[in-house]
Amino acid sequence: MGPAVKISYILLLGLLLLAFKGVVNKTRTFSYLLPIVFAVLSATLVLAFLPAEFSRGYGIGLTGVRFDIGVLPIYFMGAILSGLAFGIVFNGLAEKQKAV
Repeated sequence: MGPAVKISYILLLGLLLLAFKGVVNKTRTFSYLLPIVFAVLSATLVLAFLPAEFSRGYGIGLTGVRFDIGVLPIYFMGAILSGLAFGIVFNGLAEKQKAV
C-alpha cells in the first residue's frame, strides 16, 4: 500500500472518531461497534475516491478495479480488525482512567 492510502485512511477514521467522540463514549456497545463501522466506512471511502495514481497496491492501483470482489473481503476484514483494535485499546484506556 502506498503512503497516500494509509494517510487518507487514518485521517478519515480519526476525523470520524473525533466527530462522534461523545457517541462512542456513551456505552460499551457503541465504544466497540462505532469504531468498526467508521473503519469500514473509511476503507470504503478510500477505495471509492482515492485516485489510481495514489493507490499503489490498493484497490484500483492493485487490480485496476475500485471494488474488486476478489480482494474486497480482505480490505473489509482489515478495516473491521482495525476498528476492533481501536475499540479494545480505547476501552482499556478508559478503564485505567476510571481506576485512577
